[in-house]
Amino acid sequence: MAADEVQNTCPKCGSSNINRSNPFGSAFCEDCGWIDSSSPIGVAFREGLSYLMRWFSIAGLMTFFLALFVQFFVWKQYSFEASFLQLKSLFSRYKVSANLELGTICNTLDNLNCSIKYFNKVVNKDPKNKSALANLGMALAGTSQWKKAEPVLEGYFSLGGDSFDVVYWYGRTLYELGRPEKGVDWYYYSLKLNSSYRKASDTLLNLFMKKNDVAGALSLIGAITRGQPENIKYWQRMLDSKKFLKQKDVAKSDINWFIPSLDGIHFYVSTILKDNSRIRYFSINQQRDQNTLSMDTMDELLLNVPKSVKKVKVTIDDIDQDAVEFVLDNVRIGGWREPHLTVVACRKCPNELGNSFLKQFHIEKWTEFKTDFLLVNSR
Repeated sequence: MAADEVQNTCPKCGSSNINRSNPFGSAFCEDCGWIDSSSPIGVAFREGLSYLMRWFSIAGLMTFFLALFVQFFVWKQYSFEASFLQLKSLFSRYKVSANLELGTICNTLDNLNCSIKYFNKVVNKDPKNKSALANLGMALAGTSQWKKAEPVLEGYFSLGGDSFDVVYWYGRTLYELGRPEKGVDWYYYSLKLNSSYRKASDTLLNLFMKKNDVAGALSLIGAITRGQPENIKYWQRMLDSKKFLKQKDVAKSDINWFIPSLDGIHFYVSTILKDNSRIRYFSINQQRDQNTLSMDTMDELLLNVPKSVKKVKVTIDDIDQDAVEFVLDNVRIGGWREPHLTVVACRKCPNELGNSFLKQFHIEKWTEFKTDFLLVNSR
């Protein structure tokens, strides 16, 4: 059919009622709705529209993949999970839980600024959310925002929180805000809650070493390991280092042992029973007169029982044990060399210093913010 015929009559119904008012050039039949697709302007419009749609599709795909790249760059292996949680957080009922999970992912990625962003959202929505307060406070402290961290952490404690890592960061906050004594109290409390927490132990050890208090540092390690560093490679390697094995001798008049206890019962003093042997620990026992020594310790350090010994009885856990009494010469205790230390040794004997040794010292015990201490110095 010719183009002019198409414009005058409808090829579908034969009607001449053709509307040509379309600004894009296409005519249509008002009776049956037929549209003239042969208009050059209409064809051009459709081609242009198709061209634009192709480019919009390409731009959309590029935007999608760019967004995926950004998500992967920020969230790494958690990008898909984070994307889902971000969508989930758009709904009010899931906002708190989704932002909590996003903050937890930030913690896993060690991205503290990210943690602050999402835990802040939770706290703004739920000011009494303990988990969000704890994590927000630690993240603020971890980025040295001490003044902002303090009230957040105190809000967490006011709700009954006492997690060891939060306790440590509160102590660190107090220390950095000019209250070092209070900060140290909280470091010890953190270790009391979890003696394996390395941040607290390393921080306290560094403070001891800055004061050149080797005996205090060694007593802290004794408290952390419950007197058995040989069971934990990290601490045994540290005790085998030169800074501890080659410590300078201390005169008796200079003895000033600061000994913490993390269980409120045992207070440990470092000893070297013979030259060039490993450091081992004796606990202080003011309820016993004798100094006792485990045969297992002697075997480990290859100490021989002298030929001249005295057979004695010693009570261990309310049971009398057969033991031998003898003298160890030149024993190093807390950096001081004891010329002659009389010990009672048996297989079940604990390593303890009793009053026969302790009577030459002044011993003071006190409790500072939930942690017990002994101060031992010469009379």
